[in-house]
Formats: sequence, C-alpha cells, structure tokens
Amino acid sequence: MKYVFYWKIKEPWDKNYKKTLEIQEKRVKKGMNWGDDMIFPIHSYMTENKAFMIIETDDETKVAKWAADYSSVFDYKIIPVMEWTKIQKLFE
Repeated sequence: MKYVFYWKIKEPWDKNYKKTLEIQEKRVKKGMNWGDDMIFPIHSYMTENKAFMIIETDDETKVAKWAADYSSVFDYKIIPVMEWTKIQKLFE
C-alpha cells in the first residue's frame, strides 16, 4: 500500500524542529528509517511550514510507529493512495 504523509511542525516551531531532528536521529539509530520504502522523498513547501513524502509498505505498524513518534511535534495526515487504474477495476 502507498501512503502520502503530510505534516506541519507544531508551534513553537524552533523548539519542535529541534525535537524533530532528535526523533529522526533516534529512528535512524534503531533502523527505523524508511529506506527503500520511501518512493518519493521528503519535499518541503517553500512558502509554508509543511512537507510531504510518499511511502510504500505492507507493514501498517511502520506507519503507526512513525505517527506515534512524531505526534508530539507534527500536525499530520496520512492518506492511503492507490493507482487510478486499480480503482477503476473495482467498478468494472
């Protein structure tokens, strides 16, 4: 399953940005980085405090763990997505 992750760092931005880096460092040390699951890397909006990435994984616990790890510093939304051609087949 593919997921689009959207997020915005919560206020106070500077404090939570630093916490974000600490969380990421801990996740990498534990081997919890997305690695090959990341099919579209993190992109940040140039005009807003927002970012997104696209992940492909069949392990929902990875998605849930990411959400739990960043819930104190991010307002986020995770949306499962599917190719339109596969959705079309559902309606044939």
